[in-house]
Amino acid sequence: INGPAPITIQVGQSVAFAVSLGSAAPAGGVTITLTSNDPSKVTVSPASVTIPQGSTMPATQPRVSGVNFGSALVTASAPGYTPASQTVTVTATLSFSPTSLTINGATTQNLTLNLSGTAPTGGLTVTLSSSNAGAATVPPTVTIPANMSSVSVPVTGVAVGSAKITASAPPLADATATVTVVSDITFTPRNVTLGPGQF
Repeated sequence: INGPAPITIQVGQSVAFAVSLGSAAPAGGVTITLTSNDPSKVTVSPASVTIPQGSTMPATQPRVSGVNFGSALVTASAPGYTPASQTVTVTATLSFSPTSLTINGATTQNLTLNLSGTAPTGGLTVTLSSSNAGAATVPPTVTIPANMSSVSVPVTGVAVGSAKITASAPPLADATATVTVVSDITFTPRNVTLGPGQF
């Protein structure tokens, strides 16, 4: 049995898991059974396909679907044939927009944390950190709701300075943004006396 090259998909995405025989199927055809070693990450449907007599491929290829981030080994097997296994990886990319933010004094502004795909069932909890909590702070975590692809991240200025905000949700790669807090200076005039014609 021949299987596909390694497959990378996103949560909710479904692609063909192409299987074939090295030679034409004998009389009665060949039924290939497909299994995933971790259905919580990757599912395969249908559970079996039949390659008809004289053919090397099924009429319709089975499909694998991403359920949650991670990877699973999908195996195609049939009696009398050497099985084929391939890794299917479910992944996505985290990113901030904007990638840099300027905050005036002790105020709060929002970054948007984006996911290149959609969050899995139960949502995706992302850990947040600030490299300089003396300048800017963020909540410890945010959650991208299931089937959604973004969430707001409140950033609060503490004092003049800069900080790198990091979003982490293994096995996904981290996302970072730079925050600069500037002085919020206001000028309030006192005891100003204007004469005639003065402005």
